[in-house]
Amino acid sequence: MSEKTQGERLASIETLLTVIRDEQAKQSAKLDALEVSHQADKADLAALQNKGAGLLIGMALAGGAAGAGIAKAMSAIFSTGG
Repeated sequence: MSEKTQGERLASIETLLTVIRDEQAKQSAKLDALEVSHQADKADLAALQNKGAGLLIGMALAGGAAGAGIAKAMSAIFSTGG
């Protein structure tokens, strides 16, 4: 086996460092894309939570109004019967 010269060893190290740097750049780009996606998901979730709270309040108001109407109708039915 022949031993590598110092220049060959340095070239091998430089090649490995280049590969590592390129892989880190790819990973960084993937992380950036995931961060953007995560922020969009958070915004969608916040909007959904706000919509859910609005629907809940609306249903509560509608239920209360319906309950009051039914109570008034029942009161009218039972008060005229006697």
